[in-house]
Amino acid sequence: MKLIPQHGGERRARLHRHAAIHAVHLQRDLHGAGSKLLRAPARLLSFRPFQQHRRRGGESRSLDKPAPAQLPLVRHARASAKPGSHTPAARGRERRPRGDFPGAGDGPVKIAIALALLVAFALAALVAAVVQPVFRRGPAWRGPRADPGRLSGLVHALVALGPRNDAPGQSRAADWIRGQIVGGTAFHGERRLEEQRYVANGESFRNLVVHLGPQTHDRIVIGAHYDVRGPYAGADDNASGTAALLELARILRGAQLAIGVDLAFYSNEEYGLLGSAAHAESVRGVRAMISLEMLGCFDQTQQFPFAALRLLYPS
Repeated sequence: MKLIPQHGGERRARLHRHAAIHAVHLQRDLHGAGSKLLRAPARLLSFRPFQQHRRRGGESRSLDKPAPAQLPLVRHARASAKPGSHTPAARGRERRPRGDFPGAGDGPVKIAIALALLVAFALAALVAAVVQPVFRRGPAWRGPRADPGRLSGLVHALVALGPRNDAPGQSRAADWIRGQIVGGTAFHGERRLEEQRYVANGESFRNLVVHLGPQTHDRIVIGAHYDVRGPYAGADDNASGTAALLELARILRGAQLAIGVDLAFYSNEEYGLLGSAAHAESVRGVRAMISLEMLGCFDQTQQFPFAALRLLYPS
């Protein structure tokens, strides 16, 4: 056998080619073992494949300076791989950099979804705070109900008396309330009406208190003021509460109450709570007090700070 000597350049090229082949096999083995592959240009090995075409008249040039190969950089993710991570299905789930597989760029998508959920939650919380929905409702009331037409008529009648912000105006209102209780349609049957008088700023004012039920020591007080602030009609504040208290007196007529109930019509609430203070000093054993204040309004009388609130509240 005749040995053919090899030139130095050809030998180096062959060695670089074999080294590149071994590097590729090493990459595949590490990939199968569960390693992460970062696809970035790296000068892991420098080689140049053996040139099959030689230049005429001599050896291939630049064999002593092989070109760098663009091989993937191998990086171990963990020292120990999970069971089953060597399977092709497990390798398919490996994390890869953005842009080289379908579904790339999931990070921005997840951030957008999270922001959308956050905004939706904030809007839902705002609507719940404004509307304050009641999700748990008790059994429907089957007892007597208030008459909306009667309530409207009482409000109009009280407003027609004129402003109730001074002693003469409040006196007119007190006379009208007394007429509704004693001789009107608000209350019939057993009547125990008390007029509680007091003096403020040298003028006389009065509360009207209707006593219902048994004369027990413990009582429940339901009250509403009938005066107004300034020379205004005061339909909502507080003719609505006064009308509701008169309607309640009508509904409770003849009712068998287990505890005493006092229906109190207060004067001078707008100027220092004078009427309710005078009443509080005269009673004992009050188990609860319910104040009827600004209970309602008529249609098309309310203005909203934001037009969108019309979708949540009646006009």
